[in-house]
Amino acid sequence: LISTYGWMSSGLLNAPRLTFALGERGDFPAFFAAVHPRFRTPYVSILLYAGLSWVLALAGTFQWNATLSALARLFTYATTCAALLVFRRRLADPPAYRAPAGTLLALVGMAFCGILLLRMGRAEFLILATTMALAGATWLWARQRPRLAT
Repeated sequence: LISTYGWMSSGLLNAPRLTFALGERGDFPAFFAAVHPRFRTPYVSILLYAGLSWVLALAGTFQWNATLSALARLFTYATTCAALLVFRRRLADPPAYRAPAGTLLALVGMAFCGILLLRMGRAEFLILATTMALAGATWLWARQRPRLAT
């Protein structure tokens, strides 16, 4: 119980700040960047994160939510490995330190994540596919908007 409380507390502190920053930058809808006038906190992002956490907690069992969390992490790890391949190709001048066999390790990591992702159930697949569709729609939406000067 204490570890769950600690995880939720840390999640409520950091995840809404990410959506707030994305909303402030124009990569997410602007309402994510709303700040409470008195407390100066990203209250819309906090409420949406808390609401989504509450819905997921009520909708499934602990095992189902743990599986969903693990699958989401696997997807994140696989895309990070894929990003390594893209960035290595884009950099004309290699950095001072370059991990040996980085490309091979990225490919092995992607394959490992892919094999584990193939073991997910239908419900987890639907949630992951919905999340990916929303992320893709947000990405397309953000690409069409003019960028803010940084």
